[in-house]
Amino acid sequence: MCQNVLFIMVDQMHADCLSIAGHSYVKTPNLDKLSQSGVRFTQCYVQSPICLPSRISYLSGQYLKTHHQYGFVGKQHDDMPNLMRHLRQHGYQTAAVGKQHIGTIRGDWGMDYCAPSLWEDQAHTMPKGLWYGDYLSKQGMSFPTEEAHGAECLAMPEGDEVSPHMHPMRRGAGKSRVPVEHGLEHWTTDRCLDFLNQHWNRNKPFCMWLSYDRPHFPNAIPTPWYERLKSQDVLLDELLTAEQLAAMPAWVIEQYLASPSRITMPDDDMRHLLATYFTIIEMIDQELGRLFEWLTNKGVMEQTHIIFCADHGDNAGDLGIYDKKLGVCSNAIIRVPLIWRPAEGVMADSVPGTVVDSPVEAIDLFSTVCDLCELPVPDAVQGVSLASVFAGDTLPMDRPVFSEQRWRRAVVYQGWKYIHHVDQPHGELYELANDPLCRNNRFDDPACQMQLSRLKHLMIRFLANPYTQLDVQTNAKIRKRPELINKWRTNKWWVGDAADDEHYPNFIDGGSTWLIQQRSIQLFYDLHAEDHWLVDMKSDSCKTNNLMGLPSNRNIFTQLQAALLNELCRKIAAIDYLDAPASKPYRLSSKQVHDAVISHSSTQCRCMD
Repeated sequence: MCQNVLFIMVDQMHADCLSIAGHSYVKTPNLDKLSQSGVRFTQCYVQSPICLPSRISYLSGQYLKTHHQYGFVGKQHDDMPNLMRHLRQHGYQTAAVGKQHIGTIRGDWGMDYCAPSLWEDQAHTMPKGLWYGDYLSKQGMSFPTEEAHGAECLAMPEGDEVSPHMHPMRRGAGKSRVPVEHGLEHWTTDRCLDFLNQHWNRNKPFCMWLSYDRPHFPNAIPTPWYERLKSQDVLLDELLTAEQLAAMPAWVIEQYLASPSRITMPDDDMRHLLATYFTIIEMIDQELGRLFEWLTNKGVMEQTHIIFCADHGDNAGDLGIYDKKLGVCSNAIIRVPLIWRPAEGVMADSVPGTVVDSPVEAIDLFSTVCDLCELPVPDAVQGVSLASVFAGDTLPMDRPVFSEQRWRRAVVYQGWKYIHHVDQPHGELYELANDPLCRNNRFDDPACQMQLSRLKHLMIRFLANPYTQLDVQTNAKIRKRPELINKWRTNKWWVGDAADDEHYPNFIDGGSTWLIQQRSIQLFYDLHAEDHWLVDMKSDSCKTNNLMGLPSNRNIFTQLQAALLNELCRKIAAIDYLDAPASKPYRLSSKQVHDAVISHSSTQCRCMD
């Protein structure tokens, strides 16, 4: 029998903001119950820290390097897989409610029913009149998501005016003027129930993408919830020290100081801001309880695969900051909650309540849904199926996972995390097992250089083009026969900003092997077996001596490896992107960072006393 799919997504939720995960403030009884009856994945990584690219990865099963969407344009390629469209082609009735935010430039989204919340999505409303803005107009209210997801529709407690000297994020964490019964969370759940009650063709299974706009800022919440706030109970994390921040790349310092934080607002304001964020998660949990009750009462619950996830995370107080400005550099932003309660008859008896600590990726959802629903997986989907977990199998712990921004790339592997900053001399390396919040950058630690090189290699393999076994066999011969190099240059891709510039490396993409040449030095970089070959053509034109084994040449290899990584990042064509390189590749001393923090704090916190 065909089984339904309920794909629940929230926007910008920290992976540990669940009471079942031990959070000190958030209470999520309905998500806890869902987890206890299914599987909770603690190490799910999204492919982007930005809403739209991440959502496209979820729905396409593809990395950003493949679909090329790094910003908010949202162009969908004709040949891009689409989970909703794929299910519709195989007999499902498809629906989407809430925040889609996957772009409107092109394409069939694959929805039979669509009730969007965002202004940008209203053209896809089906049937007409289901857009949230139209709904509010009928209630005599203005549209609260037109500007910054509702920041305009708020007031302060007891009618006080919002102080112009408050941090903008704090000003957006007030009391909403929209009554709870007309608020985003309630409206989104109502439209889902409307589809199930009035539009669902019971002769078909359904796939519902139920997408809540929040806890993404702003944090305006309705009066009943606002009056329950217990800001005094919010625990605040310590800020990075000046020494820790000075060890970071320039861009990280800039974004850390620009984030809403204990630097830029008083602690009481920070507690209030976080309390409203946590409360919105509780509001969503309550709405899900209302939906789950309907599914249970109608006998639909057991025939439905229920997936709960987020498009990306939030620092949510980690490192003393809030929001998502750190992007891939923060594990709190690229690691998200994932709970999966499969339909009846799928799980082994011992599986309910299982917690999986193996790394998985957002793109895995496409393949897993197809496997569980006994549907073919499109060839272009890059994720792997997690379906074996529900049979009681374990997943590998040694799988590398990747997250991308245009000028930054992150890989997490075996308890370590490396972030590459394109064209910057400094990166980031963290030992997550002992430093889960990424406080201590070990990029320059001599004891970690082999680990760093290994993670760079994984990222190079990830970004490079696929290669064949024939490439492996051919390239093994080429590096030992200098006369073949010119022929290789003719047949392969010779790239570089200046082919005759003796200071800038040139590159040949040989499939399983890249040739990087800088002046007389040639590095044959082996993607397949890491059997790299480093030669100096000036003293060894026949390439008989591999210099890789000499410690004195380690810096040369490191420089050329970084150059290759930069080249691979640059050659990926981005449709558009949001993040920018650092203003300049500077390094600061601890004292300079301390002075910058003091200066930034005094600028941001004027008149807050």
